[in-house]
Amino acid sequence: MIHFTNIFTHNKHKKNAFKSFFETDSEGRVIIPIGAEKIENFMSLFSINEYRVLSNDIYDNVGRIVDNLPINSKIAVHIKTSLPVSDEKKQELVESFKHNYLMKSIQTENTKRYNLIISSICYGAGILVFLLLLLLSIFAYHPGGEEKFIGAEVIWEIISIVGWVFIWEATDRLFFYMPSLSLSQSHSYSLYHAKFVFIKEKPTEVSKEIVQAKEMNNNLFNIIPALTKITNKEEKIAAKIESKNKVLEKKLEETENKSKT
Repeated sequence: MIHFTNIFTHNKHKKNAFKSFFETDSEGRVIIPIGAEKIENFMSLFSINEYRVLSNDIYDNVGRIVDNLPINSKIAVHIKTSLPVSDEKKQELVESFKHNYLMKSIQTENTKRYNLIISSICYGAGILVFLLLLLLSIFAYHPGGEEKFIGAEVIWEIISIVGWVFIWEATDRLFFYMPSLSLSQSHSYSLYHAKFVFIKEKPTEVSKEIVQAKEMNNNLFNIIPALTKITNKEEKIAAKIESKNKVLEKKLEETENKSKT
């Protein structure tokens, strides 16, 4: 006997667990937070299309979160950066998000069509194999069930297995694989129609240290040319002193030779 109260209680606990795990905004959209120091970190370095390609880390992280959401969930992507972002860069990132997940949705749709065609072919092949099996049972067996020729039963079993393989392959693709593709496509559409919110955060201690390290590197790059100038001057002075010492040594030698004579 089915206890409907237990089912309702279970669904209520699932909804409460979902709300506690996923944060939602005032519109009921599930918030997906992503963050980086600057907007360029969201993009792939190998983008060559009109729209920039998202980096694999962002793409995989958002995909993992969305895969756990119910179908047709409304989504709000909160993009957090520690550096200011221009309106042009914001628009570029939003268009990149939409373009990437629209392409994924189109790819999923093509895969669904391919699987539908393969399923239809497998069902057709399975039906033809079972018609062949029916003909075999008519011509290979007597009315009493005895074989008309040796090996008829083995052939009948092999053809039967082949027919069931075609039917199972078609059923697997149509009723098991296609729903997962539909769910993935639904998530892609949700991300395509997502609301994008840009949030500027205060730099963390780590990002402050990164900025300080960059400033130190810049200062070092500025100091190095000055140090090279100083060393060059010192080398010139040392060369002059050495040349003067040689001149003095020659004069001393000349005076000593004169005194001897």
